[in-house]
Amino acid sequence: MITTCDASLITALGGIDYQVQLLSDSEARFLLAEWAGCPESDLSSAASSVIEECGKLPLAISISGAMIRDGTPWADVVSALREADLYFIDHPLRRFSG
Repeated sequence: MITTCDASLITALGGIDYQVQLLSDSEARFLLAEWAGCPESDLSSAASSVIEECGKLPLAISISGAMIRDGTPWADVVSALREADLYFIDHPLRRFSG
């Protein structure tokens, strides 16, 4: 599996094009809660900001949730996302994204 914004790469590699849609609000909250290791009802008030800053992209939400689960404060995750500080987002999941 590869991810790309250049559909011609899929054709060149003989792959099958599958377009992933953005998550709905409820799907994004569910995914964030799963990765943060808490029930949706216990999500911080900053959860909406995390989801918004992640653009409802599943990988970004998963990485953010895992960072929160591992002890990074919600405010720090939101701040890093707003500043597009990709070096801050250093989690093993990110290393698989290429």
